[in-house]
Amino acid sequence: ARGAYEYHGDELFSDGSDSTTLGVSLKFNLLNGTGDYHQIKQAKSRLQSMQTQLDSKINSVSLNVKTAYLSLQSAEQRLKATEEAVRQAEEGLRILEQRYQEGAAGVIDLLQTELALADARFNRTKVKHDLLLENAALCRSVGHLYTRFLEPDKCPILPDEVNAFQ
Repeated sequence: ARGAYEYHGDELFSDGSDSTTLGVSLKFNLLNGTGDYHQIKQAKSRLQSMQTQLDSKINSVSLNVKTAYLSLQSAEQRLKATEEAVRQAEEGLRILEQRYQEGAAGVIDLLQTELALADARFNRTKVKHDLLLENAALCRSVGHLYTRFLEPDKCPILPDEVNAFQ
């Protein structure tokens, strides 16, 4: 609907000429049939599909972050265990060296103990490598380029942050 009023006079409250215009316009879509209805229905279907895809991506990212975090925790626990194994192997070697010097142990026993220490140190190195890889996977899963070991200020992943990806 439209409306207009015009006043033509020299003074504000004097008799002058005025005119009034009123108009109404209506628009109907008679020849489209149910096309609008189907377009709306199709748009709603696409929106629902996109929402499902978004939910799937969110769940996938959340799962990746949690899996990477738990793998990192596991690697940290394995590192503690291998550190303890190295400590025990070093202590075992120390004791066996004393026994060897006193003549209570043989060279083969000493060499086997040194080999056990070398294996424990190798396992510790391997676990440190795994720890770096797991940390890189966690940083990558949350969108950081660098790991917290190489650049701690760029990838500070904490348990609370992992829970934020739910």
